[in-house]
Amino acid sequence: MRPSLRPLLLLIASLFVATSGYCASTLPRHLPANVAYDFCDLMVLYNGRICPLHTLAHDFTLKLTGSSSYRGLTAEQVFTGWIFNFSSWRREKMIKIKGDAARRALGIDGNRASLADFFDPMGNYLLKNPPRELRDADEKFHIFEMLYAGRLLKIFPLRDDQGGVMWYSAGDNLPLATHDDKWIFVKKSLDYAHELVATRNYDALSAMLLKIGKFQQAEAAGVMPSKFRIEVENFYNRFHSTTLFFAVAMTVGLLLLIITLWFQARGRELPPTASLIMLASCAMALAYLAMLFAMRWIIGGHIPLSSGFDTLLFMALLIALASVALHRRYKPLLPLGLLLCGMVMMAAHIGEKSPQITPLMPVLNSPLLSIHVAVIMMAYALFALIMLNSAAALVMHHCSRSSSRWVTQSALVGRIALYPAVFLLTAGIFIGAVWANVSWGRYWGWDPKEVWALITMLIYATALHSRSLRCFGRPVVFHRFATLAFLSVLFTYFGVNYFMGGLHSYGAA
Repeated sequence: MRPSLRPLLLLIASLFVATSGYCASTLPRHLPANVAYDFCDLMVLYNGRICPLHTLAHDFTLKLTGSSSYRGLTAEQVFTGWIFNFSSWRREKMIKIKGDAARRALGIDGNRASLADFFDPMGNYLLKNPPRELRDADEKFHIFEMLYAGRLLKIFPLRDDQGGVMWYSAGDNLPLATHDDKWIFVKKSLDYAHELVATRNYDALSAMLLKIGKFQQAEAAGVMPSKFRIEVENFYNRFHSTTLFFAVAMTVGLLLLIITLWFQARGRELPPTASLIMLASCAMALAYLAMLFAMRWIIGGHIPLSSGFDTLLFMALLIALASVALHRRYKPLLPLGLLLCGMVMMAAHIGEKSPQITPLMPVLNSPLLSIHVAVIMMAYALFALIMLNSAAALVMHHCSRSSSRWVTQSALVGRIALYPAVFLLTAGIFIGAVWANVSWGRYWGWDPKEVWALITMLIYATALHSRSLRCFGRPVVFHRFATLAFLSVLFTYFGVNYFMGGLHSYGAA
């Protein structure tokens, strides 16, 4: 190496080391990843069910930051950082603030705020009685309030005289009959853990966590989730990614659809290799969605059909299943199905960025609900496939003169699929009426979701009367109708919840 270059390279290297050290030092104090992970192996009563603290840490970090990690720290490190190093984290600008009104109210530049930003110099809270546009920021602040009031860290189970188990935090008032040694353990365990964290005695902390774990197992024997269920939940928290799935599914589905339309426009058959790639892609999507659905079923302990995320996941699963099952009769179903799966999961991701697996409300704990939602979502899945099939046919009609045969064939497929779709929607409305009578004592209450489901059924039913309404006998007219009619499905599923509310606003179909 030339001597003249050595000082320059040494300067660059020293600057890099100094900068790296500075960046690392700006991180708030936090536990090592393995210690934070061990802490979150403890069980907690969260959202009405017993689950690993990993789930609470994941929801906590995702809700506040918009991501399941923060600046290279895991969700467990962020969560335990706030528990054990509050003073180091309170000025960390990690809270994602949506909307200009909330940013102005907090007096921040950019879209990130610290906990300290929620108070004025006199210590007064800035978002008292917030209007609607500030409620998201107010809700995030109250997560910290719940954490430090002890309502989030109910990690100590105590069995009463009747054999029931109640979960407490260290700050809760314990029953008067609590034995002295248990009272001391519940009240002092986390204080001792704070001392161990402050002195960085992580070996002793691990031993303390083992004692709390054994205490949980002894006091909550018979009600603790199985080891298998805990492992499934931890795997779900760490490895599932709807973002990656919908991005890949939409990209691959769109590319395969373009290839399919290109060959169809030239009157040529797809090469066997392309057909095999399409089938493999859709089969992998089906396997992933089925695994996701099964994991949420195992974790929640009930069929996951009660939230918006769950029903959209089920809809995507049905679309993938129908595409794989029927692709021999109609080849374009595979790319159409894959593209639509990606779109549905994107809507699920946007609509519920932090899906929480919670127990069912009593009114939803009915087999009729599962049947009602499943049948409705089957109908919606078919309507979505019909819409995308018609949209592709319209593109072909306007872009290729030799596409009339394919447009006609697509219309025939759409009409055939329309019969079971309308039947399923009608059956789903009927089953929903029976469930409403069981739950609320009336079959029909003119709830906005009920009304729009009926409107959607009537809209699609008109296309079944092609003998009376001869315009629907023309393929292009049918395709235009099927494309526009899907707006009614979208409004029934999404629009009613956002603009009208009602009894169905919890998210199920």
